[in-house]
Amino acid sequence: MSPFKESAIPVDTFHLWTPDPQWNGDKSGWDSFYSYRSMIPMTENSESLVAKKYDPDTGCCAKYNINGLRIEVSLPRLKFSNNFDPITISDFPILIEYLDHLQSMLGLSFDPKSLRIARVDIFRHLEVPYPAPLFIKKLSQIHRFQHLEQKSSAEFYGYGYVRWQNKSRELVIYDKSSQVKQRGNKT
Repeated sequence: MSPFKESAIPVDTFHLWTPDPQWNGDKSGWDSFYSYRSMIPMTENSESLVAKKYDPDTGCCAKYNINGLRIEVSLPRLKFSNNFDPITISDFPILIEYLDHLQSMLGLSFDPKSLRIARVDIFRHLEVPYPAPLFIKKLSQIHRFQHLEQKSSAEFYGYGYVRWQNKSRELVIYDKSSQVKQRGNKT
């Protein structure tokens, strides 16, 4: 039996994309700007610019380049300040409000209706009767899982994890309790 309400949606992160954001003049909200090929400071007319903004309070990451604007945002983290609790359909207006705020923070304007969903990350909580690091270590010995190949990366903030992926799917298992404890110690 699930510990969540029946109307709960196991969604964590939305990956949104729009091809046509417009600058409104203020670039001070971005963490970094640089020319994609030459790493020289970006100018207003740069064709291959890259910019990135990360908001540690919400976990939102915005990336801008010649292909458009990509936004990664966790709706549970927007609402609950964590991505452990599930959301419901009634929580979606928070995302719309945040996207309006994000436009002014980034110095961009875009039609929210132009946003396309590039990917949606879902979750499933799993409690194991033994320490999660041991479970993860054992799973890491599986190099191929169905049609997925094991990959490693610097994601998941240094927590122990195992990850498999192919061109269209990804499966990640990591120790969420370590993440929650560490975030709890920082507040």
